[in-house]
Amino acid sequence: MRLRWQRRARKQLRGTTLLRDVTILERQGMTLTQVLHTILIRPGYGHLDEGQAGRLLSIAGDYRAVDALLDRFFSLTEKLDLYVTALRLERLNDRRAVRPLIQALLANENPHRRHAAARMLGWIHQPGRGAALALARCVADPAQPQPAREEAAESLAYVGTSETVDALISVLKDPDVRLRFWAVFGLGGCVKDARAFLALESMLDDPEVTPGN
Repeated sequence: MRLRWQRRARKQLRGTTLLRDVTILERQGMTLTQVLHTILIRPGYGHLDEGQAGRLLSIAGDYRAVDALLDRFFSLTEKLDLYVTALRLERLNDRRAVRPLIQALLANENPHRRHAAARMLGWIHQPGRGAALALARCVADPAQPQPAREEAAESLAYVGTSETVDALISVLKDPDVRLRFWAVFGLGGCVKDARAFLALESMLDDPEVTPGN
C-alpha cells in the first residue's frame, strides 16, 4: 500500500512547483511523508503548494494535514492569515473539516474567521445538508458580519438546496447592493427551483451596480 501510494504521489508531483523542493528534502534524509508535512507547515509556501501536499497526505491515509491546518485556522486572528489558511484547507477537500467550520461560521467571535469559514463551506465537495443550512442561516442573519453573509450567499450557489432558497430570497430587498448581488448569484445555482426562478426575474429591474463591477 505504501509503495503504491508513493508511486501515485510522485506521479502527481511531476511538473509541479513542489517537485524540486521534495527532491532536495528527500536528499536530506526525509521520507516523502515527512517532506509533505514540512511543506504543509513551513512558512513561505503558497496555498496551492500546501494544498497539494495536504491532498497527497490524505491519499496516504495520513489525516494530520487537516488537523494541522484546522489548529492553525483557530489560532490565527488576522483577516489575511485566516483567508490564506482557508484556501489551503479547502484544497484538502476533506469533509472532516466541515463540523468545526460550521461552528466557526455560526458562533465564533472573530468576524474574519466567520468570513473564511463561509468561503470554505462552499468549496469543500459535498459538505452536506448541515453546511448548506448553516450558510443559509448566516445569509439571513443581520447580526452576522456583512462579508460573511456575502460569502455565504456565494457559497450557496455551489452547495445550496431547496431548503436554502428562502434564505437567499429573504435578502433580495436588502439595502446593501453587495448582499443583493451575491444573493442573486446564489440563486443562480438553484434555477431548477421555481421560487428561485421567479425571485431572479423580480431582480431584473434593480438598477444599482455593485462596487467594482
